Amino acid sequence: MIPLIVIALLILGAWAFASTAKKSDSVSACKDVDLVELKLEKFRVWVNVNYRQKFYDLLSYIVMNCPEVKRIDSFNCARIPGYNTWSYHSYGLAIDVNPTQFPMVSDVSKSYGIPDWFLDLAVYAQAIGFTWGGTWREPWDPMHFQIGKREPVRL
Repeated sequence: MIPLIVIALLILGAWAFASTAKKSDSVSACKDVDLVELKLEKFRVWVNVNYRQKFYDLLSYIVMNCPEVKRIDSFNCARIPGYNTWSYHSYGLAIDVNPTQFPMVSDVSKSYGIPDWFLDLAVYAQAIGFTWGGTWREPWDPMHFQIGKREPVRL
C-alpha cells in the first residue's frame, strides 16, 4: 500500500506544498508530527517545526560552505533497516547529506574516507546541537545528522 503522502507528492509535485506547518499523513508513528518546509537555495527539506531554526542554521552553513553538497534528504516515515525503532527522519528530526556519496554501513570497520569539507560540516553540526552518525560504531552513518543523542538499538 502506498502512503497518502507519496500519492500527494506524485500528484502535486515534490515541492508544491506551502512553507507552513503541516501534519504528516503517513503511517501511525508519524501522523502527529508537525513539520515545516525549509527552502534555502536549491535545497528544500521537511523538518520538525520545533527545531526549524537549528535546521535552518545547518542548511545555511551548507549553502555558504559546502558547494559539494548535491542532495539533502529529510522527512521519511520509516523504521531504521535492521533496528526495532523508527528513524529520526520519521519525526522530522534528521537529515541525510549526499546519501549516495556517504552511505550507511553496518559497522565502523567498513568505514571509508571522509573529505575535509564534510568533516568541517560535521564539526559545525555538532557544535550547534546535532548528533552526527559518523561518530557511531554500529551502524556507521556519516551522511546522517539528527537532533538528539540516542543511538539505535540493534535487534
